[in-house]
Amino acid sequence: MKRFLILFFGMFLTFNIFAQTSYKKIETTLENAADVVRSLTTPAELEVSGVMMPLSKSDFGDLVSEIRTQETSIKLNLAKVEGLKEIESKTFKNCKNLISVILPDSVTEIGYDAFSSCSNLA
Repeated sequence: MKRFLILFFGMFLTFNIFAQTSYKKIETTLENAADVVRSLTTPAELEVSGVMMPLSKSDFGDLVSEIRTQETSIKLNLAKVEGLKEIESKTFKNCKNLISVILPDSVTEIGYDAFSSCSNLA
C-alpha cells in the first residue's frame, strides 16, 4: 500500500509540474503597453518601463482598462516605471485575469480596494 501511495503521489507531482502555465515574457513601454495587452492571445508576463508624468496617466489608465477586459492571464511588472507613487482607489478593480503585480519602490500609497475583485491575484 505504501508503494502505491508513493507512486501515486509522485505521478501527481509530475503532472502538476508539467501542467503549470507558461508565460511569454514581453517588454514594453508605458506608452505601448495597452496595445500590447490588447493583442495578447496567450498568457504573458508584461514588463513595463517608462516615466510616470501627468500625460502618461492616460497611458496607465488605458493599460489597466485593457487588462480588465483581457481574457488571458497576465503577470504585470511595473518595477521599471519611474515616478509611479500611488495606486489609486479601485485602479485594478475587476482585473480577473491579473495573476501577479510587481510595483516599483516609489509606490508609497495604495488606495482603498485598489485590487478588489482580482480573483486570480496570487
